[in-house]
Amino acid sequence: MIQWNLTEEAIGELVETLDGQEWAKAKMDAMSVLKAQNQEMTDDAIVQLALNAKLDGIFADGVKKFSLVPMTKPKIDIKKITADSITVGLMFAIKPEVKLGDIRGIRYKVADVEVTDADMEDGIRVYRESKAQMVDKNGPAELGDTVVIDYVGTMDGKEFEYGSEEDAVILLGSNMFIPGFENEIVGKCAGTELEFPVTFPEDYGVEDLNGKDVVFKVTVKKVQKQVIPEVNDDFVKTLKIEGVVNVEDFKSHVRKTVAKAMRLRNEQEAENKLMDDLLAVTEVNVPGPIVETEVGTMVQKMNADLASQGATLVSYLEMKGQTPEEFIKSLWPSAERNVKVSLALEEVAAANKLYPSNSEIEAEYKVMAMRYQMDVAKVKQAVPADQLSYQVLLNKALDYLKNLGKKRPGGPILFG
Repeated sequence: MIQWNLTEEAIGELVETLDGQEWAKAKMDAMSVLKAQNQEMTDDAIVQLALNAKLDGIFADGVKKFSLVPMTKPKIDIKKITADSITVGLMFAIKPEVKLGDIRGIRYKVADVEVTDADMEDGIRVYRESKAQMVDKNGPAELGDTVVIDYVGTMDGKEFEYGSEEDAVILLGSNMFIPGFENEIVGKCAGTELEFPVTFPEDYGVEDLNGKDVVFKVTVKKVQKQVIPEVNDDFVKTLKIEGVVNVEDFKSHVRKTVAKAMRLRNEQEAENKLMDDLLAVTEVNVPGPIVETEVGTMVQKMNADLASQGATLVSYLEMKGQTPEEFIKSLWPSAERNVKVSLALEEVAAANKLYPSNSEIEAEYKVMAMRYQMDVAKVKQAVPADQLSYQVLLNKALDYLKNLGKKRPGGPILFG
């Protein structure tokens, strides 16, 4: 008979013993699969395959029987095994207890948008720089110029790994290279060859290079400066913005674009403050395994985002001079906050019966289809209904809090 043992707060274990005909049949089925796949029929292989075939059922039955809400994938622990039986434990975290306090005092206020002259200049500069051209420069390189160089780095007279490159493109002043490197190139012209010592920072992130003295030989092959076009009607036409044909139209477009971006930023800041207020009246302890799962989700998302830009997480960490362990540790506070916010929003939804309807879920599928330019059917294949339903539920709770946060104190007590 399956049992549920709570080992610590919000973490427990389902324990089940498989024996008799049930376990014998599972092993026979496993042997048939191994034989069909021409795999070696060892005792370990038979047991592992037979157990794997039963785990989903054990997990589902236990979750249903004890009304559990799993928050992590189960970890398997074979506690006892004999010729005729096996006892297995499935340990996982469940939804922790959440105590939602009085939420009537929360506030949601989006700051007004005011587009200043400086904001306009920044917005216009983005368009100008998008049409900028790099022009070869005959004079010495200055901060802000771009140089193309070959360089060879040596330590104790020997070249070191990743210390050399040809046709490297550097924006002087960007601090892409170790301290002191770019400053040596400032003032040099195309065709210059130079040699200089530098010292890697103590916390560079590569053990063999931390704090080490090296020498670089550099050949400056090209010096270029950025030429940014002036704003006139001819420039505006090159942007090919619908409905924008002259400078007046362009400035109006920039003002609207900047205002929209500022509005989105202000809304995000107001939402963050709203969630801070919510967490201030919420009591919940999140076990480490749940936070660890959220960290994994964040890493997966970052991997996907970097891949879409042609980069990798490894290259990203190298650029930041951060180890994988340091990176994971840096994500932990945000991951813990994400989990707490979701749990608190769930409580708000439950307390106020904010359950998503089928029409709301269908509407969200259509929004996602438009956003990603996919057929609705393909979106449904990629995103399970229960997953999307949960996100809609959180959004409804968030909207509820936003509306509540705009009102004055008073009225019914709307908390769990």
